[in-house]
Amino acid sequence: MIDPMKYAGDQVFNYIAALHPSWYVVTRTTRFCFDERLVSMPYTGEHVHMHDSTMIIYAGFKFDGASGPAIDGVGNMLAALIHDALCVARDHNAKGLSAAKADRLYRKVCIAQGAGRFRAWTHWTALRAFGWLWRLCR
Repeated sequence: MIDPMKYAGDQVFNYIAALHPSWYVVTRTTRFCFDERLVSMPYTGEHVHMHDSTMIIYAGFKFDGASGPAIDGVGNMLAALIHDALCVARDHNAKGLSAAKADRLYRKVCIAQGAGRFRAWTHWTALRAFGWLWRLCR
């Protein structure tokens, strides 16, 4: 288990593999615990399960890393994985989950993983400013 709120360094790269330059896949089922409730009712999808403040991402989950001009790295890869899993669950109507909550957790995990407050803030700002456009274009 990786605690997303404690610095894990490059440990996250033991759990993911690159499919090609901008896509990754989770190679080991991983459990995350947060200090806040993620969903109001349990959610189970193909590769994601959430209950209260716990998230399980199963092996085989594909995600695209940090979007936009952000460079994937130690400080944001875990945050990108968690954010993408939250977005998948939100898109499948997980109760109590919003884009704002997913974006806020992305920022918190970036900071915890050593990205720095300014970098985390710029990523969060981009998510808030352009996330609606991505959701509109799907």
